[in-house]
Amino acid sequence: MISVLLSRAAAIVLAASLLVFSPIGAVGPARAQASADASDTVTWSVEPADADAATGEAWTELTLDAGQSVTEHMMITNRGGSDVIFRLSAADGYFTDTGRFNMLAADEESVDAGTWITIAESVEVGAGESVIVPFTVDVPTNATPGDHPAGVAAGILTGDSTIGVESRVGFRVMTRVRGDLAPALSVTDQQAVYSPSWNPFLPGSLTVTATIVNSGNTRLGALPRVTSSGPLGVLATDTTLTQIAEFAPGESRTIITVVPGVWPAFATQVRTTAASIAIAGTEPLRGATGSAQTTVATIPWSHLLLLATLAVAVVLIRWRGTRRRRTVARMVDEAREEGRRQGSATNAGLAVLLIAAVAGGIVVSDASPTQAFTGRSAVFVDVDVTPLPPAPSMTPGTQPPTPVPAPDGLAQTGRAVDDWGVLAAGVLVTAGAAAISVAKRRPRSGEPRS
Repeated sequence: MISVLLSRAAAIVLAASLLVFSPIGAVGPARAQASADASDTVTWSVEPADADAATGEAWTELTLDAGQSVTEHMMITNRGGSDVIFRLSAADGYFTDTGRFNMLAADEESVDAGTWITIAESVEVGAGESVIVPFTVDVPTNATPGDHPAGVAAGILTGDSTIGVESRVGFRVMTRVRGDLAPALSVTDQQAVYSPSWNPFLPGSLTVTATIVNSGNTRLGALPRVTSSGPLGVLATDTTLTQIAEFAPGESRTIITVVPGVWPAFATQVRTTAASIAIAGTEPLRGATGSAQTTVATIPWSHLLLLATLAVAVVLIRWRGTRRRRTVARMVDEAREEGRRQGSATNAGLAVLLIAAVAGGIVVSDASPTQAFTGRSAVFVDVDVTPLPPAPSMTPGTQPPTPVPAPDGLAQTGRAVDDWGVLAAGVLVTAGAAAISVAKRRPRSGEPRS
C-alpha cells in the first residue's frame, strides 16, 4: 500500500509541474501535456481568440468601465491522438517573483477579477482539433479604478478517486477599470547590517534587506537602488539592483543585496529607493517612487585599534624620554651636590691647615731669636758667647766653685720648645688631612657603599 501511495505521489509531482502559463512577452499559445500512464499522453494548447480564430496575442488586455460587460474567447487545441474533455476555470491572477504570471490553484478562492469571469465548466475537443470557447467579463459597478489581473485555463484531471491531479494551461486576462489611475511604490521593512573589514586599509560591506510594495492601483515595473553615506554625505556609495519586471497592485517583492566598498563612518545612512519603469505594451504612466531610510552603526573597530596602538606607542616613547631626562637631571644634580660637599670638606681641611700654619707661625715668633729646626719639632737653643774664667784647680777635699749667673739669663744652654703649641699644630694638621681624605672617599648618592 505504501509503495502504491509513493508512486502516485510521484505522479502528482510530475503532473503538477505541467501547469504552465505563457510567460511575459511570450508569443504563441501556451502548451502542456499530461498523462495518466505511459500509453495515454495528452498534449494541448490554449491561446486568446476572437469568434473565428486565434488572435496571436499572448494574453488578453481589457479596458472597461465599472459595470461594463464584454465577451472574449479562448481557443483550445488538442494535439494528442484521442478525444479529451477539458475542465475550464477562471481565477484571480498574480505575478511570481521571477515576473511570470500565474493564477490561483483550484482549491483557492478568488476575490477579485477571477470572480468577474463566467466560462463553461468543460468542453470536449477531438484529437487534432481546436475549439473556440467564449467567456464573459462582467465588471462590477463598484469596481475600483486600476488593474485587476485574472486568468482562464483549460485542464485535465488525472488519477483516480483517491488521488487526482489537475494539469492546467491558460493565459492571463488583465482588466483595467477606467478611473483615476494612481501608480505608487513604497519601501518598507528596511534593515541594514554592516560587516566591517578587520584590515584597516579595506572597506566593509552592507547587507540591505527591504520590501518594495506596489501600493498604487496599476501594475508596475520597478528599479530598486540602494545608496549609503556617512555624516555630511561623505563616503557615499550607489548601487543599482536588478529591476522588478512587473507586479500587480498590492503585491510586494523582498530584495536582499550586499553593498561592497562601504567605509566605516560611525553612523551611515542607508536609503533604498524604488522608481517605476515602463512596461512594454502598456500606456506610459506618471512615474512613481518610494524610499525608506535607516541609520546603521558603522564603527571603525580596526581603525580605532590601530589608532589606540599608535597612541600607546607614542605615550610609551614620551614616557621613556621624560624618564631618561629626569634620570639625567637627577644625576647632574647629585653630581653637583657631591661636588659642593667635597668642596666644603676640602675648604674645611684647608682652613684647618691654614689655622695650623698660623698657629705654628705664632709659636715660632714667640721663640728666641736663634732657633734651629730639626725633624718635625722646633728646638730653640740659646748660645752664650761670653768668655768664661779659667776653672780653678781642684784639690782633693775642696768644693767646686759656685757658678755665677750669666747676665740676662743666658748663662744656660737648653731647648726652649713650646710643646703645647707644637702639639696643637700637629692635631690641626692631622684633622685637616683626615677631613680631605674622608670627603674624597665618601660615596655618591646611588653608589653602593664598600
